Amino acid sequence: SYLRWFKKDQLLLVAILGSVSPDILPIISVATTAAEAFSTLSSAFASTSQAHVMFLKTSLTNASLEGKSISDYVNCIKSFSDELGLIDGLIKSDDLILSIVNGFTPEYRDIISAIRTPETPFRFEELQDRLIEHELYLKQIESKTASLILWCA
Repeated sequence: SYLRWFKKDQLLLVAILGSVSPDILPIISVATTAAEAFSTLSSAFASTSQAHVMFLKTSLTNASLEGKSISDYVNCIKSFSDELGLIDGLIKSDDLILSIVNGFTPEYRDIISAIRTPETPFRFEELQDRLIEHELYLKQIESKTASLILWCA
């Protein structure tokens, strides 16, 4: 019984040792059991993962549309959200949409109320389409205003 367990444990240990990158191997090379190798890896990288989770959450909270196109901004938020979801668990659609809305600049205030109080919740792709349409609308207004100013001058 012990011998069978020991052989399985050694196979697991070899699998762990064989699956890590060469720069990580020295960290676990002295482990004598799979549990010891796993425990060493967990303690070595758990704090890094937690720091990265905090970085991603802060990035989501502090992201701003300022100086970006709506597509770049929304894709950036989605990227942070997807990465956070892989590390820390799935991000709810409402939280993703709230992160997007929180970074809007004042010219998007008209669309914020429509986003926050829909009859049915937006899907991410639908929200992205509406925001791109609104961005195009804002550019159209800006263009007309600039033309009118030039014409009046």
